[in-house]
Amino acid sequence: MLCPCGCKQILYTNLIEDHHPFWKYKLNGKTISLRPSIDRLVGCRSHFFLTDGKIIWC
Repeated sequence: MLCPCGCKQILYTNLIEDHHPFWKYKLNGKTISLRPSIDRLVGCRSHFFLTDGKIIWC
């Protein structure tokens, strides 16, 4: 997905538990939630949760 801050960087989230770090996902009808939060350590340094398809900034 593209970073929601607008910096246009592509963010990759690993969903495979055997490879770290990984995120758990939950499909809620037409929306998705990811856990834990997404915390960019470089670039724009965005930190947020994706909850029910909405960005929740930390």
